Amino acid sequence: KQWYQRRVGDNLQELCTFFSFCLFGLVPMLSYVLFGLLPWETYSNINGTNLSFAISCFATSFTLFGLGSFKAKFSGEKWAISGMKVTIMGVLACAASYAIGYLVSKFLVKSDEDLCNL
Repeated sequence: KQWYQRRVGDNLQELCTFFSFCLFGLVPMLSYVLFGLLPWETYSNINGTNLSFAISCFATSFTLFGLGSFKAKFSGEKWAISGMKVTIMGVLACAASYAIGYLVSKFLVKSDEDLCNL
């Protein structure tokens, strides 16, 4: 379609997608923001586990499952199956990006100076 042949509904779908991306994209960062604002330094690292990272992972997984379940309303799939599909794809995407970041830091960055020069 040409830009002048678009319907109003197309713009509404684009706006809805944009705002959902903005809203749900904040979920992984919320635990870091909360731990940064509140005086919880003592609880931020328990038994060698970064609590902000763990909370972020669980919150993101639950959000992905909720989005997948909501998607089932429009796709005709069962809500649990759709929720699990979206969650699994999201977890795989997160794991891949985390692994790529780890590999880049391990093999391409030799010191903190190198990291600043990227």
